[in-house]
Amino acid sequence: MHHLWAIPELVSYIFEYLERQDQASVALVCRVFSTLATSLVWHKVDNFSALANLLPGDSISLDNNEWFTTTRSLSSLDWERFVDRASMVKTLEIQISPEYYAVQQEMAEHALQLGAPLFPNLKRLVLDYYPFPSDLVNILKSLMNPDLLDIEVPRTSFPATYHASERANTHLTRLLTTVPRSLRALSMEPVFQLSLQSVCALVLLFHEAASLRSVHLVLSSGADIASVLLSLSKLEGLERLALVRPRGLNVPDVMPRGFPRLVRLRLFGPMHDMLRLISSITSPDLTCITLSTTARLPSTLMPPFSGLGRFISLQIVRFHFGLQRLQWKDLEPLLVCHRLRTVYVSCREHMELTEDALVAMASSWPDLQDLELIFYRPPQPNGKLIPIQALECLPRKCPSLRHICVPLDVSVSSDPLPVVTPSNASQRLSFLNLRSSEIGHSIAEVATFLTALWPSITRLGFSSDCDTSEETLCQNLQDKMEAILGRLLEAHWFC
Repeated sequence: MHHLWAIPELVSYIFEYLERQDQASVALVCRVFSTLATSLVWHKVDNFSALANLLPGDSISLDNNEWFTTTRSLSSLDWERFVDRASMVKTLEIQISPEYYAVQQEMAEHALQLGAPLFPNLKRLVLDYYPFPSDLVNILKSLMNPDLLDIEVPRTSFPATYHASERANTHLTRLLTTVPRSLRALSMEPVFQLSLQSVCALVLLFHEAASLRSVHLVLSSGADIASVLLSLSKLEGLERLALVRPRGLNVPDVMPRGFPRLVRLRLFGPMHDMLRLISSITSPDLTCITLSTTARLPSTLMPPFSGLGRFISLQIVRFHFGLQRLQWKDLEPLLVCHRLRTVYVSCREHMELTEDALVAMASSWPDLQDLELIFYRPPQPNGKLIPIQALECLPRKCPSLRHICVPLDVSVSSDPLPVVTPSNASQRLSFLNLRSSEIGHSIAEVATFLTALWPSITRLGFSSDCDTSEETLCQNLQDKMEAILGRLLEAHWFC
């Protein structure tokens, strides 16, 4: 064997690129490979049965329901292989369910006897449990260790019906009390109404877990979580926050200033709650904001982006406004965010845009890479659309553009399309999606114009909002797309 294969760091780096089944095969080659490959195989465990099968075959069996049962008491020797592999696990997705209860209870008892965590190197834990076992706390304690950094409890772990919420709250509270205070990321989706006990446990966790960097909560309506928001705002190290609560975030009327280091923010709820929470953010480093709402925006809160100009580091904005009708003046406050790289706005009603609006966006966002303006209803009769000639300014003002999806007017116009010089072309754009109110007749000219602006185009989409019969529309689209594809292929580009 070549001496390079005796360098553990190099071999381990190569093995990381193998599929899991290939890593298992490599572990059988020799002792050197076995140690390195085995640790990679057990780096992530997404099914508890893999761990249960490490126990001696005569100590466990499957009953008629395919549930694991223990056939005899387990000694320390029976746990040797289990403990050895558990020490290699860094990410564990565990199902605390009836089919594993017998083994998991034995695991909890063995952890108590050892007086140490069974997974000492565990960094990320994904818990999936329901219905709740009676000794859930002991099972959880056997999984926790002081160095655990990330805990995720998905929605499937909680009851879908509210009649079980009292018991669910009790177990949620127990979970929060066992979580190590060195935690860096917490993600939970308790879709039941939180009790006062659960809220207090959350507040206590946020007060004590000073190292928390990421929090993701999907909450039901009904519970007052104002105290949770207040405790979150005081977390000096919090960098990522996601709060999803369709019927209201219950943000206090006077929200104290906080979130000093927040970098990414995702909110789903009524607009007045989201804007009130945004107004309390003091972080100068906020780079990504995602706001989603399904209700119409009150006119007293327009424009919805008025408070975002102070985030000078803002690079990504995603807004899903559902039923709302937006106007260009509502987007204008974003023009002061000169570092924007991604702008995504979707709403049901069409927003009128002009050539001046597109030029203003291009001039204000020189680093823009992705621009999507999605409106699910066609414009009103005689509504304004951006003329396709206006695209000529984009390669020069936004040379980093990779993806564009905007409503354009590609109908027949008396103004001819401009001739593009090579100095105005850009090699970055790969996808262009045109949304038009009409299907023009000069589609070949349009294709020539687009490929001259962006010779790097590899994908071209075309959608129409025109009011014609479905059969005629499909035929027109097919004819025009064939013309575009033929023109692109003539220019030696693939679509």
